[in-house]
Formats: sequence, structure tokens, C-alpha cells
Amino acid sequence: MQSFRFVRPTRLQEVISFLEEHGTAAALLAGGTDLIVGLRDGKMKSHVIIDLKRTNDLPPNFAEADGWLTIGATTALSDVEMHETVRSCFPALAEAAMEAVRRLLSTRRITSSFGDCRTAGCRR
Repeated sequence: MQSFRFVRPTRLQEVISFLEEHGTAAALLAGGTDLIVGLRDGKMKSHVIIDLKRTNDLPPNFAEADGWLTIGATTALSDVEMHETVRSCFPALAEAAMEAVRRLLSTRRITSSFGDCRTAGCRR
């Protein structure tokens, strides 16, 4: 794996400053699985990794609009498991998140990330 600088900003303005300073040489780490695998395999190259997990003033982790549910990459799996819309419209996702948390706690393995999910037609 190539060497890189790893930063953990706590404010969104710091993230923006790092991005402005490093441009395309920077990569954002949120969920992380794809980025870490890409760096390890040499498919991605970044000189600066900006970890978003401790950035306190990011927008909400869940957003519902126009029949879609978006789950932000920094959302904790335990929050996915307990979110009302996830539980009512995507019970398999809630169950998978619960199982991932259980396995993570017992084996400390890396788990998958979630993206956009369609809520249209969901019966709550």
C-alpha cells in the first residue's frame, strides 16, 4: 500500500480547507471499505486521506425526499438498525445492520456500507 497523510478534521470547514489545499490528491474516507481496498490494491492513489467520521457538523445521516431514503456514509450501523423508516420499509436492511453490528462486536471485522434506498410505495 502506498504511503499517505491521514487527517481527522472535526469541523466541515476543516474538511473543505483540506480539499482546497490538496485537490485531487485527497480522498474522503466515510464508510471506507472501497477506498481502503482500492488503496491496498493500487487501483486508487491519494496522498491525503480525510476521515469524515469525526466531523461533527456534517448534514444529517438520514434524508428522505421524493420517495427516496438516503443513508449517509458516516451513519453508524446501530443507527441504521434503529431508524424508523429503515425498520418499516426495509426490514431486511435493519436486520442486516443488526447482524453486522453483532458480528463487528464479536469479530471486529469491517462491514459493508449503504447508499440510497427507494421508499416509494412503502407501507408504514
